[in-house]
Amino acid sequence: MNTENRFHSSECHNRIIVVEDDEGLNRLIQKRLKADGYQVFGALNGTEAVDMMRESCNAVMLLDYNLPDMSVEQILEELKNAYCTAPFIIMTGHGDETIAVEMMKLGALDYLVKDLHFIDLLPAVVSRVFEEIQTRQRLVDAEKALLDTSRILKLVIEASLMGIISIDCDAKVVLWSPAAQKMFGWEEDEVKNRDVPFVSGQLFDDFRSELHTVLQGRSTRIEMLNCRKKDGSHIDVDLSIAPMMKDTHEIVGATAIIEDITAKRKSEIEKKQLEIQLQQTQKMDAIGTLAGGIAHDFNNILTTVQGYSDLMMMKMDETDPFYRDVKHIRVAASRGATLVKQLLIFSRKQPMAFQVLDLNLVIEDMLKMLNRLIGEDINIATDLEYALTSIKGDEGNIEQVIMNLALNARDAMPNGGTIEIKTNSVYISADDCMGIPDAYDGHFVRLSVSDCGEGMEPAVKDRMFEPFFSTKKAEGGTGLGLSTVYGIVKYHKGWIHAETEPGKGTTFRVYFPVTHQKAEEKQEEHIAIEQFAGNGERVLIVEDDPAIRDISYSTLSENGYVVFDAESAEDALDLFNRENGNFDIVVSDVVLPGKNGLQLVDELLAKKDSLKCILCSGYTDEKAQLSVIRSRGYPYIEKPFTIAHFLKTIQETLQR
Repeated sequence: MNTENRFHSSECHNRIIVVEDDEGLNRLIQKRLKADGYQVFGALNGTEAVDMMRESCNAVMLLDYNLPDMSVEQILEELKNAYCTAPFIIMTGHGDETIAVEMMKLGALDYLVKDLHFIDLLPAVVSRVFEEIQTRQRLVDAEKALLDTSRILKLVIEASLMGIISIDCDAKVVLWSPAAQKMFGWEEDEVKNRDVPFVSGQLFDDFRSELHTVLQGRSTRIEMLNCRKKDGSHIDVDLSIAPMMKDTHEIVGATAIIEDITAKRKSEIEKKQLEIQLQQTQKMDAIGTLAGGIAHDFNNILTTVQGYSDLMMMKMDETDPFYRDVKHIRVAASRGATLVKQLLIFSRKQPMAFQVLDLNLVIEDMLKMLNRLIGEDINIATDLEYALTSIKGDEGNIEQVIMNLALNARDAMPNGGTIEIKTNSVYISADDCMGIPDAYDGHFVRLSVSDCGEGMEPAVKDRMFEPFFSTKKAEGGTGLGLSTVYGIVKYHKGWIHAETEPGKGTTFRVYFPVTHQKAEEKQEEHIAIEQFAGNGERVLIVEDDPAIRDISYSTLSENGYVVFDAESAEDALDLFNRENGNFDIVVSDVVLPGKNGLQLVDELLAKKDSLKCILCSGYTDEKAQLSVIRSRGYPYIEKPFTIAHFLKTIQETLQR
């Protein structure tokens, strides 16, 4: 062959190698194909053809069936060993179809019979073969691309921290990613071709509803709470679901990306609880500030009402027709003072003061207030043990425990019922404490508050003392009632336990350690003030409230004292100097315009160290400065006060 027929691998891909041992026919075939724009090279035997194909596999062989040195099978085997798969068209001088079929099985893309029309048919056959090669190449490229995409997709699915699942139109699992397996616990073999395992009941109905939307061609996103895991535990997930389509745009299912949002939701809940706690704290601070201010004003008013009532009753005989009316006024003022105290308990502004208490008396004193709070559709029944052992505690806090438990019982009976409040002295053994948190053995006073309401499920009972945990609607409660009770009981070194069952009501049992000290009996203060009369002692009254100043002035003046009054610390100092300090005792309000009562007393004592001092206030918070007053040992009168208590404190202070 001429050198012009050498095969170069750098030439374009529409190459043809004519393998024909008849040199004249070979040239004729080359000439005809070159006329159609093909790059054509000639080989006279199989060896030349193999060498040329080894240089580049990018050519089609027009291969004669009968060659002098090698058979078609040998040529193909040589090329296979050289990792070259060559497309070829077989040429034969025979019209034997058996040969044609045999060659097609070996991979021939077409065949030509070398007859009279052979040269004319050649371009069409070659063109068709090249088109088929290009079609096959496109399919190969597409399969390769698909394979690459599938490989990348598999890597993405395996690397994804979010669960990825695919389901068919019947909600059967088609694909289940490793992250989904880790998230829920089921392996792919356990879930494939089965219903989605992590939803059941209402959750499954919700899931099918969302799937129906997706199968209409719309993507969706849904939060599903309390989804089931293989081990029986639950998680919260966020699902982004999109339709899954064929190339024909036919929807054949859906793909869901699943995010575990359990920790995220917990964080959001905790954040919300902190926000609620902050709001509640701010609200309680505001209520406390308001309550403190209201208490001060009310205590001043009630001091005046009680004082004038006492003065009037002192001047009246008990047979006087108006004596009973005035006594009713005084009783009403006393009830008002009790209500103010309850308001301070609610706002947590009542100062802490432990004392020996008879729990029965505390309950009895609260019953009227509780009946007003509870409502007419609920009855309060009591079963209080006679001669109950005493406890030591802060009365205001104990009252709050009783009030919160009673209100909780009321809320458990929306249709009315009976609340039973019971007390008794008990001994708790170590065996009795088994399984009860915080319980310990010993002698206790037990307070029981029972309702006949809805009761609690175990899951609710386990969390009932958690701050801000509530089964009520947002407007129904803050979730602080029982947590407050728990804190108060623990502060009193006691413990609380609930016995409850759904549909059978709840009984809270509170255990307070007993004390061997005896509680002082509460006795009504009788007005017998003759024994507290003065003997000309000089008293300086310092009070900015004119009504209290007037009643204090009148009371002392009418009971044997020489009285001077001032409405501020500055006025009191001026009066003290004008009288050359000739006073036996000063009675001063703590909160005054300008200097406060403590500052005034310090200055007066600096001038006369033998002066007796009494401080009084209607405030119960830090404004009253109770800790400072107690540390210095000054007598203190809390407003509202009675005339008898007022005169008694002055006499005792003068005699000290």
